Amino acid sequence: MKLTIFDKNNSGTTSARTGVRLVYINRKTGNISFSNTLKKGKGITVEQTVYFAKDEDSKTGDWYICFNAGENGLALREKKNSGYAKDCERTIYFSNKFIANKILDASKAQQSASFLVSEKPVMIDGKEWFKIVLSKPLRVN
Repeated sequence: MKLTIFDKNNSGTTSARTGVRLVYINRKTGNISFSNTLKKGKGITVEQTVYFAKDEDSKTGDWYICFNAGENGLALREKKNSGYAKDCERTIYFSNKFIANKILDASKAQQSASFLVSEKPVMIDGKEWFKIVLSKPLRVN
């Protein structure tokens, strides 16, 4: 497996579903956020960073995510909810249009999509990488 890693040095510049490990990606804003189930299950906090990586050796161009990636990882932020969601748990996200566009292009989604994130990681160089299942998006716009 040969991964091309996208981090802060190499980046080119809420769903109603519950109980599902999802990553939400929006092309227009470049926002990439995580479902509460994924956030709690992987212990994702704003103190952590993330890497995204594309498997250059796979025929399908698989994408992976690594949480708590280290100092070169992409910084996470917390979004203050408003309106009907103001009493809900805060959303953890980051914005990167380059990565959002690459992943959405790979899945052929036009504007936005929600993807399942694998439960079991693949270990590469001592880090846990979780596959983003692009073949069957749960929501596509």
